[in-house]
Amino acid sequence: MTAQPQPTAELLAALLHQSSQPNTDLVRQAEQQFKIVLKPPAASLVLASLLQHPSPDIRQSAAVMLRKKIAAHHSKLPDEQSRLQLRQSILSSFASDPSRQVRRSVGDVIVTLAHVTVASGQWPDLIPQVLLGCESGSDDLVLDLLGGLVETVGDQFRQHFTKIMNIMMKTIAETAPMNVRVLSFRVIVGLIPWLCSDDEMQMFRKTVAMLVEVIKASVQSTEHEDESVSLFEAMDEILDTPMPVLTPYVPDLVRFTLTIGNNKQLALPVRQAALGFVVSCANSKPKLLVRHKLVEPILASAFLMCAEPEPDEDDDDGAMTSFTFGSQMLDTLGLNLPVKSIFNHTMAFVRQYCSSTSSEYERRAGYTALTVMCEGCSEVMKDNVQQIVNITLLGLSDPSPIVRESACVLIGQLADKLDTAFMAQHAVILPALFNGLIDPVEKVVTSCCYAIESFCEHLAEDIIPYLGPMMDRLGETLARTSNLDLQEIAISAISATCVAAGKQFEPYYQKVYEWMKRAMSIVPSPDVAPSLREQQLIMRARATECVGLTILAAGRAALPVIPEAMSIALSGFELDYAELREFTYGFFVNIAEVLQTDFATYLPVVTRLIWSSCDSNEGISSTNPSALIPHSGDDDDDDDDDDDDDVDVSIRTSFLDEKSSACQAIGGLAHHTKSAFLPYVDQSIQYLSPLLSYFHEQVRTGAMIAVQQLGEAVNATYPPPLPFVKGDLKREMSQQSEHYSGLVMGIFVQGLKDRSSSVVMQACDSIGEMAQLFGPLPIYHNLDLIVANVLCILENKAVCQIRTRGNESSDEEDEEEEEEAEEEGEEEEEDDKSRQVKLLDTAAECLIDISSVLGPHFSEAMVQIFPPLIRAARTKNHHAFRSVAYGAMAEIISAGKTLPSSLELVDEILRLGIQSLRDKAPVIQRTSAFLCGVMVEIGGAKIQAESYFPQLLAGIEPLFDPKRRPEVIDNACGAIARLITTFPFSSALPLGQIVPVLIASLPLKEDHQEEEAVWKAVTWLSRSLVQHPQPDPSSSVKLALTLIGGLSQQEQLGQERKEEMKIVLRDWNPYFQTLPANQPEIQHILSFIHSL
Repeated sequence: MTAQPQPTAELLAALLHQSSQPNTDLVRQAEQQFKIVLKPPAASLVLASLLQHPSPDIRQSAAVMLRKKIAAHHSKLPDEQSRLQLRQSILSSFASDPSRQVRRSVGDVIVTLAHVTVASGQWPDLIPQVLLGCESGSDDLVLDLLGGLVETVGDQFRQHFTKIMNIMMKTIAETAPMNVRVLSFRVIVGLIPWLCSDDEMQMFRKTVAMLVEVIKASVQSTEHEDESVSLFEAMDEILDTPMPVLTPYVPDLVRFTLTIGNNKQLALPVRQAALGFVVSCANSKPKLLVRHKLVEPILASAFLMCAEPEPDEDDDDGAMTSFTFGSQMLDTLGLNLPVKSIFNHTMAFVRQYCSSTSSEYERRAGYTALTVMCEGCSEVMKDNVQQIVNITLLGLSDPSPIVRESACVLIGQLADKLDTAFMAQHAVILPALFNGLIDPVEKVVTSCCYAIESFCEHLAEDIIPYLGPMMDRLGETLARTSNLDLQEIAISAISATCVAAGKQFEPYYQKVYEWMKRAMSIVPSPDVAPSLREQQLIMRARATECVGLTILAAGRAALPVIPEAMSIALSGFELDYAELREFTYGFFVNIAEVLQTDFATYLPVVTRLIWSSCDSNEGISSTNPSALIPHSGDDDDDDDDDDDDDVDVSIRTSFLDEKSSACQAIGGLAHHTKSAFLPYVDQSIQYLSPLLSYFHEQVRTGAMIAVQQLGEAVNATYPPPLPFVKGDLKREMSQQSEHYSGLVMGIFVQGLKDRSSSVVMQACDSIGEMAQLFGPLPIYHNLDLIVANVLCILENKAVCQIRTRGNESSDEEDEEEEEEAEEEGEEEEEDDKSRQVKLLDTAAECLIDISSVLGPHFSEAMVQIFPPLIRAARTKNHHAFRSVAYGAMAEIISAGKTLPSSLELVDEILRLGIQSLRDKAPVIQRTSAFLCGVMVEIGGAKIQAESYFPQLLAGIEPLFDPKRRPEVIDNACGAIARLITTFPFSSALPLGQIVPVLIASLPLKEDHQEEEAVWKAVTWLSRSLVQHPQPDPSSSVKLALTLIGGLSQQEQLGQERKEEMKIVLRDWNPYFQTLPANQPEIQHILSFIHSL
C-alpha cells in the first residue's frame, strides 16, 4: 500500500503556491492533493505555522484553507498543549501581520474557531483580549473581528454588554475614521438580539441620535458612500430584530430618511439605501406609518424616484436605476400597506403624474405605479375600473413611446389581476390595442402584443367579434418587421387568441398556417452567430406551437394541412435544439387530439423521437458523472471530508423542459390515440421507469402523469366486461387491465414516498384517477400500502414534509446563502404553509376517490385515517388546514356512503362538527354543516342521530342569518334538508319552524352541489303534507302554502323540477279548492301552480 504524504510545511506551501497558478490542470492536481494531506488534524498546526511564511500570498492562502479545516480539526488534536499552540498562533498572526488582507482572513479563522470553542469554555481569554484591543485604539480590523464574534457567539458577550457599549459609544462620538464608526455601530447591532433588561434597552436607544448624526456626516462626502449605505443597512437589521428598540423613533427616522432619499444631489446608492429603510418599515410596521400619516410622503418619494430619467445606455454601469428602484418600492408598498390607506393617495399621484406636461418620465411613473399596484390593490381597483381604464386609454395615445409602452404593460397586468372586471372593458381596450400594433416604435408594438396575449388569455368567447381585425393587424405586424423578438411575441399573441376563440378560430386557421409555415421552416445558416441562431430556432419553436394550436381549434377541417405540417415539424429534429423539440412534442399531441386513432401512421417515428429525449443526458455535464446517480447509505468518512463533495454539475433548463415535454407527450398521445398506442405501451414504460426516480421533480412528475395516461389506453382497448360497481370486489377485469393496473399502482404507491411534494401530489391524483378508471379491485389489493403512506401525509410525517438542513459550513458562499435564507424566511414560511395545505387537500381528494369505489370496504381504513384529520380540524390549526380536514371527512363519508366502523369515532367526529358550527371562520362553518348533514344522512338510526338534533339545530340556526356568506347558507340548507329526509317523522324536528327558514333561503346561491339534497327534501315535504297531515289541518295547509309560496319566488326553477312539482301538486288539488282566492298571497300561489 502506498504511504500517504504527511502535511509538512514545505509540501503545503508548495501546494498553496500551485493552487494559485493560472493553470487549470495544476490547480486541479493541487486540490486532489489537499484532500489527502489535509485529512489529519495536525494539518491545521502546519497551516497555522505557514501564517509566519515570508510570502503574503502563502500566508493569505494558508489562512483561507485553515478557516475551512480548523473547526473540525481543533477537537481532534492530541492534547491541550497542541490546541493552545494553535489558538496562540492565529492570535499572534492577527495582531502582527503587516498585510491587512491576511489579518482579515486570520480574523475569519478566529471567528470560525470561536464558534466551536468559546461557548464550551475552551477559549476563555479570547473575548477579554479582543475587548482590550478595542480599548487600546481604533483598529478597524479589531472592530471587524469583534463584530464577527458578536454575530457568531453573541450570547457569550452578555456579561460584557455595558463595557462594549461604552467602548463603542466612545468610538462613535470621537472623530474616528468613518469606517471605524460604522463598524462600531455594526457591533452594537449584533448585540441587540441579546438585550434583556430595560436598562440595556435604554442604553442602546441612546445610540439612535448618534447614528443619525453619523449618517448626516457620512452622506455629505462622496468618499463615504459605502459607509453611508452600510449605516442604512444597519438600521434595517435593527428593525428586523424582535426587540422593539427602534419603534419609538421610527416616525422620525422615516422622515429623516425620506429627506435623504429625495435629495438628488446625493449619490443614487445612498438615496436608495435610505429609502430601503422606509420600505423595511412598510414591511414590518405598516400600521405605525399609517397612524403617523406617513403614507402620502412615502408615496411621494417613491413616485419621485420612479420618475427620474434613466441614464444613457453608454452610462449604464449595471447598477439599479432610480426607475427600477422606485417601481419596486411602489410594488412593496402596495403589497404591505393597508389598501384603504394607500389606494386613494396612489390614485391622486397617478392622476398628477399621468397628466404631467413637463416630463414623459413622470407620465411613465404614473402608469408604472398602476401596474405594480395591481397585485396588492386588485380588489379596490376592480371597484374603480372605469377610472383606471380611462387613464390607461390616454396612455396608449401618449406622444411619448415610453409612456405608450408602459400603458401596454399596464393592460397586461390589469388583465391578469383584475380578471372579469377589466375584461368587461374589451370594447374600448381591444380597438386601442389594435391601433398600438401599427405604432412606429417597435418596443411599443412588442408591449402591445404582450398586452393582447394577456388580454386574450382571459377573454374567452367575448373575443369572437374581434377575431377578424385582430388577425389582420397581427399578420401585418409579422409581415412588416424583421425583429425576431417582436415576431416571437406576435406569434404568442396569435396563439393566445386561438386558444381563447376555440372552434370559432376555424375561419382563420388557413391564413395563420401560411404565416407560420415560413417561420416553422427556418433553418439557420451554418455561419450565423450563436445568439441569432438561438433566436431563429426559438421563433421556429413558437411557430410550431402556434400551428398545432390552430389545427386543434380548426379540428378536422384542418386535415388538408396536417401532412405538410407534420413533415415540417419532423424535419426540425435535424437542427438539434432542445426547445424546438419541447414545443414540437406539444404540437404532436395537438395533432393527435384532432386525428385520434388516425394518428397511428405517425406513431412509429414520433415515439422513437420522444423515447430518445426520455433517454438523453446531453443536457447534463459533471466533473463526476456518478454524482447524478441516486444512492443511499450512510457516509462513514470524517466530518472534515467536505471537499470530497466539490463536484461541478451543469444542467440546462431547456433539457429538463424537453424531457418533461417528452413525458407529457407519451401520456397525451396515449390519451388521444387510445388503442392505437397499445403497441407502444410496454416500451414507453421501459423509458419512463428510470424517469420516475430522476433527480429533478419536474421530470418525475411528468413521467407519473404519462404512466397514468397509458392506463387509459390499456383500459380503452381492453375494457371490463361490465362497468364496475361501488364496493363490488367480484366484478371481473380484463386480464390486460388487471396486469397494467397492478403495475402502475405499485409505481404510484412508491410516488407517495417521494421527497418532492409536487410528485407526491401527482401520485395522489394518479391513484384517484386509477380508482375511477379500473374500479375497486386494484385499489383494494394495494389499500394497506396506500393508507399507510397517505397516513404519513395526514400526520405531517411524509418524506416530502420533513424539512432537512445541510451540514454546517463556514465557507463564505454558505454564509451568504444563510443570510439570504433568513431574509426570505417569512415568505418561504408562507409558501410552505400553502404547499402543506395543497398537499393535505390532494391527499384528501385521493381518499375521496378511493372511498367512492370501495364503499363499505373502506370503513375499516377510515378508523386509521380520520384521527389525524380530526387533529387537523382542531381550532389550534390554521383555518385553511381545518377546512380541508372537515371537507375531507364529509366527502369521504358521502362518496363511500359509509361511516367509520368505530361508533366511538363517529361520535367524536359528529360532536366536533356540531361544535365547529359556531366557529368564526365562514369556511369552517360551511364545511362543518356539510359534515354534520352527511353523517346524519349516512348514519341515520344506526348512530342514534336524533339524539344530536337539539345541539345540531341550535348550531345550524344562526347560519341562516342573511348576513352570512351565501355559501354558508347553502350548506346550512343542505344540512337541514338531510335531517328532514333521513328522519322525516321525527318529533325532534319542528317542521313548522324549519321549513319556512329553509324555503326563505332558496334558491342556492353558490354551492349547487347541495341542490339534490335540498330538492329531495322539498319534494318529500310536498308529498308528506298530503299523505301525513299535521295534527292540526290548518298547520298542514299553512306549511304547504309556505313551501309552495317559497318555490314560486324562485326564478331559476328548471324544467325537470317543474315536472316533479306538477306530480306533487296534483295531490294538493282538494286543498286548493278550499283556499280563499281573494287573498293576494293565495292568488300568487295559484298563479304559480297554473304556470306549471
